[in-house]
Amino acid sequence: MPASYRVDVRAGVVFSVFEGHVTNEELLDHQQRLSADPHFRPLMNHVIDARNVREVAVTAFGIRLVAAPSIFAPGSRRAIIEGDASSSYVRMFQTLRSQSGEDIRIFSTVKGAHRWLGLD
Repeated sequence: MPASYRVDVRAGVVFSVFEGHVTNEELLDHQQRLSADPHFRPLMNHVIDARNVREVAVTAFGIRLVAAPSIFAPGSRRAIIEGDASSSYVRMFQTLRSQSGEDIRIFSTVKGAHRWLGLD
């Protein structure tokens, strides 16, 4: 599956992983599954690992649908670890979410993302 996640209740973090071929439908399905998960809390921080995305079949409209409204509450932080294939889509998502005041940053390494969230 190109999109998966794990909720770490103790750490207060959602870890999402996207890999392979990613589509609009998979992005929306991921968001719907996560928001319906009984362990998910909107105040959790979020790590999105997109390093292993190889092909993207996502439209600007698809990014807008996922970006607004956010399922995360104000005050949560989102760290995105980008890959070569995901870079422009990650930056579009960051721009859209930042306009709503969300604290979202892009990293090239897991270590950097985890450090920013205080996970190391």
